[in-house]
Amino acid sequence: MKPHIYCLLLLILVPQLAFSQPPGLSNQIEQYVRPFVETSNFSGVILVSRKGEVLFYKAYGMANQGSKTPNNTETIFQLASVSKPFTAAAILILEQKGLLTTDDLVSKYIPDYPSGDKITLHHLLSHTSGIPDINDLPEYDNASRAPQTPETLVALYKNKPLEFKPGERYQYSNSNYSLLAFIIEKISGKSFSDFLEENIFKPLGMNKTINHIDMSVIVDNMAEGYAPDRNFGLKKARYTDWSSKTGSGSIASTAGDLEKWNEALFGTSILSEKSKSKMFTEYAESGYGWYLDEVYGKKYEFMNGMTSGICTHIGRYPDEKVCVMVLSNISVFVSKQMAINIGGMLFNQLVEVPDLTRSLTAEELKSFTGKYQFAKDFYKPNLAMEVTAKDGKLVCTMGELYPRKDFEFFERSYWAKVNFKKDSGGKVYQMMFDGHVGERVR
Repeated sequence: MKPHIYCLLLLILVPQLAFSQPPGLSNQIEQYVRPFVETSNFSGVILVSRKGEVLFYKAYGMANQGSKTPNNTETIFQLASVSKPFTAAAILILEQKGLLTTDDLVSKYIPDYPSGDKITLHHLLSHTSGIPDINDLPEYDNASRAPQTPETLVALYKNKPLEFKPGERYQYSNSNYSLLAFIIEKISGKSFSDFLEENIFKPLGMNKTINHIDMSVIVDNMAEGYAPDRNFGLKKARYTDWSSKTGSGSIASTAGDLEKWNEALFGTSILSEKSKSKMFTEYAESGYGWYLDEVYGKKYEFMNGMTSGICTHIGRYPDEKVCVMVLSNISVFVSKQMAINIGGMLFNQLVEVPDLTRSLTAEELKSFTGKYQFAKDFYKPNLAMEVTAKDGKLVCTMGELYPRKDFEFFERSYWAKVNFKKDSGGKVYQMMFDGHVGERVR
């Protein structure tokens, strides 16, 4: 899902800010972030930098709810899909060494891979291969709780039929990046972890960054992951063996280490200008490990990560050399919205403080409850979305709903915009979820 940046309730007019030492920036960020923290929708670290200067760096919430251990600026977070840019960079490093090209076929390195004579490394990097997403396979649920290697991960999907002809269209698939990790190991003769350590982490001094694949190793200062539970509660996130996300979501790091990575991408110490051009070119709907967009009329390079107990975002304005990263150990999809709104404070934009505690009357709650039928193009095809009232709050099949105003809500987990529509008689007849229409079932 790609939830939009939604308008909230209370406006703050951000004054003109000087980039070197923005006056009042800390207070503005604090005021904006506080409602997310107080409602258990964000717990983590925020870092803002420009041209190598850190303008804001602060931790919020708990790294471990049980021991009441707070997050700090040295807390290590699992990055989820913010790991993918590192995998893409590893492929480009191998290309710089003359050991491969992104036009190479998968069959060159894995001769027995079905359709490997049709799929290129470029297809994998740009999510245009047609390989089904390993995360959607029924057998992956159990596999993700047990130790894996790139080879065992590839075995889970290599014999599955392609979902479309390679190069035909874009479709995000974590399988692409676990397959790339396997190829990196085959070409380099090193483990994926060792290759990253020797070619990226160590040269950049990213001493608190690891490819987190051995669950028996105790990682000091590591944040525990939490999932939303009703509107304001939390519960322990589902256990994940991070080796099951090798290449696609297995890296763990600090915001400080990620700032070293961000700065390296403005130079050529790791990737050449040619390699960076490949990485930050939009092909179908993405670059290599990054998405490319325009925010506030400026180029924006970003990557999101979200999985059980994790929500991360790194966003870069390359022309301004500004970077905002938001790392959270709660799997509520707010990191992207927060990062973009915090970036807006630097660009003299209107930024809004969320009101997340508005309540509904019993009559209002009743008016929304029922079932809403969505079409086959919905995230869960043909879902009959059930909306119920619990403890004075609305809950739908996808998660809890926060009221914004009148007939507008946010779904908590994905922070998706939800609207209800009523007819001339005042009866609710339709639900819109992130732009998808569901008709009320009478």
